Amino acid sequence: MFLPALLGEVFWSAAILSALGATLSVILQIDMNVSVIISALIAVFYTFTGGLYAVAYTDVVQLFCIFVGLVS
Repeated sequence: MFLPALLGEVFWSAAILSALGATLSVILQIDMNVSVIISALIAVFYTFTGGLYAVAYTDVVQLFCIFVGLVS
């Protein structure tokens, strides 16, 4: 029962990093692999430095963005 959840989380994280990498590669005109690594480093850095509070604050910002999208 643990393995399917783990695989799902790994693939979900890979999809998010791939999307962030694609966005960065278009905006900054850099290689896709480099942009995925940069995205992963940024996520790891703010999680390690801010801990769970940094992740929670990011979720709150995303919640407000979703509300704005729903209202408009």
